[in-house]
Amino acid sequence: MENKEKQIIKKAIEYLTSYESIETIQQCEHSENNKGLDEKTIIEMTRRHLIVHDKLLKILEGVE
Repeated sequence: MENKEKQIIKKAIEYLTSYESIETIQQCEHSENNKGLDEKTIIEMTRRHLIVHDKLLKILEGVE
């Protein structure tokens, strides 16, 4: 793997593990676009975002 590819992967991992990334996912609960959704739906959407987030992190780390 080339150095540039390694840098891109490292940067992606750093972002996925950053507070900013998690905070962005959590803000889905407070988005103006989600005003009409019930709490159960918002919680499920957030849960699914976190599943995708964790899967991408594992792929980038070479775990999967």
